[in-house]
Amino acid sequence: MTRVGHLFDATSGWQQRVGAQQLLKGPSKSYPDPVLILVDGSARRQLGELQNDAALVPRRIFALPTAPQLARVLAARKVDVIHAWGLRAAAAAAFTAPLAARPLVLSWFEPQITDRQARLLRTIGEHARCAIACATATVRRRLIEKGIPPDGAVVIRPGVDFGMINQARRSDLRMRLGLQPQQRLLIAPEPATRAGGQFVLFWAAAIRSFIEPHLRVLIPGDSPEQRRIARLARQIGFARHLICPGAGVPFEELVSVADVLVVASEGEV
Repeated sequence: MTRVGHLFDATSGWQQRVGAQQLLKGPSKSYPDPVLILVDGSARRQLGELQNDAALVPRRIFALPTAPQLARVLAARKVDVIHAWGLRAAAAAAFTAPLAARPLVLSWFEPQITDRQARLLRTIGEHARCAIACATATVRRRLIEKGIPPDGAVVIRPGVDFGMINQARRSDLRMRLGLQPQQRLLIAPEPATRAGGQFVLFWAAAIRSFIEPHLRVLIPGDSPEQRRIARLARQIGFARHLICPGAGVPFEELVSVADVLVVASEGEV
């Protein structure tokens, strides 16, 4: 039976975590003893309980120095197919034989694709038997526009775990966040960045709070931008309206109990 090796890098976020959990922990699991490998140690922050089963094969300056170690791990665990959850992880698997001989699947969620990423994707396709699993038709179209062969990119939409959503909604998470029943929770996407729109949400809600005092804003994760917004909230007297739970609560649970998800990114949404 086919054994799949899952590779994660520093770009892994909540979407990769949820997708991997659905494959590895859900009732639809159909292949034996999957292998989890981190090519960046910082990927542990986002993987949650999955990191407990993951081996670390650090990526150095670029993918090539990792390949011999990665090849030994995959050979020892008898991995037949590589599932990369990030571009760096895919590069680590594609650029050195015998890794390139294994089929490679790259899961891609973001519709914003830079020219540099597109060049690397095309190069990976030249060195490995690679297919890209696109989260949406928009992602696939953007990849094709960047020169990826149409038969090398397919749409596989992410699954929705209604059980997890309902469990989060029935939990006491809103109470643990300090919310009262009448308060309305607005949440921004993770991670918080200067161009990610989190500050736009914070500032708009701060102004709106004079009319609607029950508004609360949640900035997820732990990042310099999140800390900057928290400092400003304290300076302008908005701290009681701002919730910053840190990295301890998964984003998928937070968004399940929020009232509104606000996406105000300056770039591709």
